[in-house]
Amino acid sequence: MSIRSKASRGDDYHVRVSDGVKKDLFSGTDLKAQGVNKTWEIGKRNNPGADEVEVALQHLTADEGSQFSRNRQYSYVSQYTGAGWDTAYPQGSPLTGYLTTGAALANSGVNTRTMRSAITAASYFTKFAGNGDTSLPYTHVWLSGWRLDKNNVQVYWTTKPEVNVRYFMVERRLSNETRFRNRDSMSSKAVNGYSTTWLNYTMNDPNSYTGISYYRLRLVDYSGGISYTNIVAVGSKTDGYQLLLWPNPSARNFYVGVNGAAAVKYVVIWNVLGQMIHRELVNDRSIIPLHINLPGNYFVGFISHSGQLLETKKLVVTGD
Repeated sequence: MSIRSKASRGDDYHVRVSDGVKKDLFSGTDLKAQGVNKTWEIGKRNNPGADEVEVALQHLTADEGSQFSRNRQYSYVSQYTGAGWDTAYPQGSPLTGYLTTGAALANSGVNTRTMRSAITAASYFTKFAGNGDTSLPYTHVWLSGWRLDKNNVQVYWTTKPEVNVRYFMVERRLSNETRFRNRDSMSSKAVNGYSTTWLNYTMNDPNSYTGISYYRLRLVDYSGGISYTNIVAVGSKTDGYQLLLWPNPSARNFYVGVNGAAAVKYVVIWNVLGQMIHRELVNDRSIIPLHINLPGNYFVGFISHSGQLLETKKLVVTGD
């Protein structure tokens, strides 16, 4: 195996490998068929639970279990957590064994995984292969932004799922510019780069431009790969209020963003029959989490302190 720290400071590591892999780490069901019949222990002495570290684990193909061998194109490095062995992405075929001083070892395979603040004084790893019954998921991002005042724009985004993202770079292009420029970066909140729950991000951009400002995100993964989101436009005026709704369509959970919250008293949800099914007091919040369990079409609006309906938006709930 090999360890490559991506931090500027050094550390002392200890490593031990043992035969066998169990469901509950040291006990429980034998998982030899799904894996490579090895458990690696890796520990950090000086800065446990900190820094970004790339781990490369090499195994002999003769140690591959029957399920692993059949589905080795879905193989990955798994870490033992309090909830059991985790599932990591990306998944792929092991590389030909290169952890040697000579020629590559055709009878060996190497899988790598980058861990962020995840290697403690004693952490445990093995390799598994998925069943191949699901395609590799990819990151879904909902990006939006609004002008808070004449000097500031708030950029925010939500992800679900989030897969193999190392960090986000917020980029901006003003209408009198020809290219996007970096504004600020934000590390992924996903543990080890993978999450199946909603993750929310917010960044304030000092911006007093009087024209149109365009924003997008650049997603950088652990391998250095890059992808981009859609582009959103933000004007120069706050317009008193603005209602934002995302994700739409929504499975069940969604968010309402209120710019100019002081002008809004309630967020209200109606069904297609015009019946009010929910009323939420804003209380000066700018982002409000909401949910609807029953699939269907709905209307979301917000009401001023004088009782005036300021704006409505259609919401589709899929219930997936």
